[in-house]
Amino acid sequence: MSKDESLRKLNAVSSELLQPLGFSQMVEHVVHTGIKLLEADEGSLILNKNEQLERVYSTADYFNTWSIRKKGYIHECYQTHTPLIVDVETLLPYQPTLKTANVQTVFFIPLSYQRKSIGVLSIHSKKIVQKTNENTTEMLKLFGSIASLALRKTELNVTSTTALQSRDRFISMAAHELKTPLTTINGYVQLLDKKITNLEQPEARWVDNLLIETKRMVRLIDEFLQVNQIKSRKMRYVWKEERLSEVVESTLECFIEDHPDSKVSFTYNTKELSGVDTVVADKEKLCQALLSLLENASEVSPDGSQIQVKLHAKDPYLVIEIEDHGPGISKSELTEIFKEYYKGSTSSKEQGLGIGLFLVKTIIEDHQGHISIKSVENKGTRIQIKLKPID
Repeated sequence: MSKDESLRKLNAVSSELLQPLGFSQMVEHVVHTGIKLLEADEGSLILNKNEQLERVYSTADYFNTWSIRKKGYIHECYQTHTPLIVDVETLLPYQPTLKTANVQTVFFIPLSYQRKSIGVLSIHSKKIVQKTNENTTEMLKLFGSIASLALRKTELNVTSTTALQSRDRFISMAAHELKTPLTTINGYVQLLDKKITNLEQPEARWVDNLLIETKRMVRLIDEFLQVNQIKSRKMRYVWKEERLSEVVESTLECFIEDHPDSKVSFTYNTKELSGVDTVVADKEKLCQALLSLLENASEVSPDGSQIQVKLHAKDPYLVIEIEDHGPGISKSELTEIFKEYYKGSTSSKEQGLGIGLFLVKTIIEDHQGHISIKSVENKGTRIQIKLKPID
């Protein structure tokens, strides 16, 4: 086989190993790809498991009668990282079942990368290979390296996915456990706040601060639980027809109540929006998304600067814009900002855990809308939300 032909065959099958599969599926896929590469008939994969070579997949039952000898070809291939092409007559004294299976040639392909072995691919052919050359050996070596990378990558992906799932389960369980006592604490703090609200005492300020922090903790717990709902596809919405201007106004009332020192302006053209600012929405969740954006803007805004909120129509959308005059966001961060658990460099360490914008994006997109961010460093950030009105 010429070098060009070897490379052509290798390229044709190697791309198949790039598919995203589970580990057991990838094991099977590697074997069948090897069979296809060599135009052979059967195959088996042996991997290192706890310092022992074990057969993990076979395409034929007779492989199960084939023991892995310490001084056999499989171990030789594994230890030397060298492909072996063996005539069946050499193997019959050790594996007589090969004669019944009409096997003529056995290929042993080392699965290794950077001189580290992970296993051996055994391919059986009913054809007699009269002659092998350096090109064939090199092709088998390259295929073994590619197969090793595919298996290793898949194994790491599975490990990573399992770890992330465990983390998310822990966060969800912890959030559920914290919610009940935190709700009780929040209730008592609100009662204290009402009782001493008119008193000019240090204790009154303490309770005010305690109420703000308790509300923030409640929101954090709710965000954690909602992330879990998103991942399990259990996020629930109550859809109703809502006036978007009223949704924004309600959000601003809540925001100003919690942030009395923040300056916010809200502008919209009543005539322009008359009769066209009705959307199908879950008001509570849409308010939550807008409130999160306003809190982010407030966090980065210099003292005394104003957050501008605008609502206008731009066919075929209703557009909400929230603009601040903070430090802005770098171009490198703009591509990451909506990712789960991402915190920008301008975020305060005390504010959240980087899931706010992830939730905002999810809520807006679940409303069949779009959200985008434009930012200039040292000048500010403008967030634009587009929602379709009811026709």
